[in-house]
Amino acid sequence: MDYSRKHMALRISYLNDVISKIPHGKFLFSSGKKIIIINYDPEDPHITATNRKRYLADSFRGRKYIDPVSLYLQYKSELDYLMAKWDSLYWAPPVTIPFPLVKTRSSMLTSDFFASAGINQNTFRVENPIIHKGMILRSKNELIACQVLDRMGIEYKIEPEIIIDGFTVFTPDILFNLPELDKCTAIELDGAMNKEAYRNKSESRMMNYFRNGFKEYKDIIFMRMYDPSEFEISTFESMIRTSVESNICDIVFPDD
Repeated sequence: MDYSRKHMALRISYLNDVISKIPHGKFLFSSGKKIIIINYDPEDPHITATNRKRYLADSFRGRKYIDPVSLYLQYKSELDYLMAKWDSLYWAPPVTIPFPLVKTRSSMLTSDFFASAGINQNTFRVENPIIHKGMILRSKNELIACQVLDRMGIEYKIEPEIIIDGFTVFTPDILFNLPELDKCTAIELDGAMNKEAYRNKSESRMMNYFRNGFKEYKDIIFMRMYDPSEFEISTFESMIRTSVESNICDIVFPDD
């Protein structure tokens, strides 16, 4: 994903925050056996860089560390890449942004909400289902949108349920999440605006989102297509980036 300066600083601070909360280590092979070396564990102060622990990967303690160390190596690789990119672009180091974030605007659509949201909650029958990453898509336009988000490195869910109250429930086509912003955003792909009945239904649903406090681009993106066969990928990518920057504007930075 292409990062703006503030977004890159947010991502770097987020990665540092996550990394500080999980075990650090690496995998080695010795005599044909997979070994895990642990040099930091936030839950065990006795483990340090000079007092490392060494476990067989298939041992009881080794199995405990496989997933968190794999995650650490993934995050550390991304952090190293972003720091190198930052140093190539800017002369000053990135500002450290504390987590949890301080924001000027609250929203129910947080990363915690995203984590708890289910998938495929819309009970309306799917005519020609497309399976993508274990989720059921309703159209090729949904598939294209998912492929764009995949390429941008953004996590998402299909047709989650957003319950406002006992009478108002939304199941947007897509919900994508940016944990470094602690924010997820819904997407409605309105792919047949040339049909009056569809257009009226789409516009009524849009106004219902607005009546319930959703802000366009901050909480909800409407990708409107007059002809369902004309999905403009560049337009969709621009809408995602606009949403990202709109939500960054709600975050209080230390130097603001």
